[in-house]
This record gives sequence, structure tokens and C-alpha cells, in this order.
Amino acid sequence: RTTERDRAAELAAAKAAAKDEAARQRQNMAKPVANFEALMKKARKEMMAGRNRQAIQLAKQARRANPKSTKPLQVLCLTYQKLGSKSSALKNCSAWLKREPNSRLKPRIEAMIRKLGG
Repeated sequence: RTTERDRAAELAAAKAAAKDEAARQRQNMAKPVANFEALMKKARKEMMAGRNRQAIQLAKQARRANPKSTKPLQVLCLTYQKLGSKSSALKNCSAWLKREPNSRLKPRIEAMIRKLGG
């Protein structure tokens, strides 16, 4: 039989567990941002070093970490161009153009898309 004291202990334990879970979630929310920035730094470094396959994998991981950012799309657009993969480059350049907030970059992206035949 559950007593009043047992119920109170269960309720206190549940509240403590919920508080711990909320703290864990807050802590984990900061990790994707740091992870995203680290992935992008590595992706750019790999792209500049000509290690295009690695750059693509890192940029894809960064995109999953922060789907709203245009940074991974930029790396993917440029890297696929370097590899001569026109369809993948066009897909990522077009997505970058749609999401790019900086209007000064848009003509450059549009020129890349035209060069790719899009």
C-alpha cells in the first residue's frame, strides 16, 4: 500500500529527475553551436587544402547540426564545383542563394549558378 509519505517521496524524486533533465537539455543546446562552428572550421580547412571529399562530409555534418545556416551550403556549392559535379553544385548553390541574407553576395551566387548552367 502506498502511503502519503511514499507518494510525496515519489513526487520529489520525479521533480528532481525533471530538473536534472532540463539542466542536461540546456547544456546540450550549447554543444551543437560549438560543434557546428568546429565542423565548419574543419570543412573550410579541408576545402582550402584540396581535400574536397572530407570537406563535403564535414559540411554535411555541419548542415545537420545547424540546418538554418547558409555556411555549409556555401562550402558544398564551392566544393562540388571544384569536383566538377555540376548537379550537386547547382543544387547547393541554389539553396544557398535562396537562404543567403546578405544581398551583396547574391549577384556572386547568381553568377556561379549561371556558370553551372542553371
